[in-house]
Amino acid sequence: MSLSALSDELAQVRTKKKEFLEKIDRVIPWDEWTALIHPCYYKGERGNKLCALE
Repeated sequence: MSLSALSDELAQVRTKKKEFLEKIDRVIPWDEWTALIHPCYYKGERGNKLCALE
């Protein structure tokens, strides 16, 4: 087995974490949630640097 074949095989491995995150992405309406949170989200005017809401 060549190194590139092995790396291709490893890239296709599905972990439980990946499966869980894919399920969450299908279930949660992220656009609606971020639109709801955005008006109250920290503006980064003072103190800590602003982090992306997403």
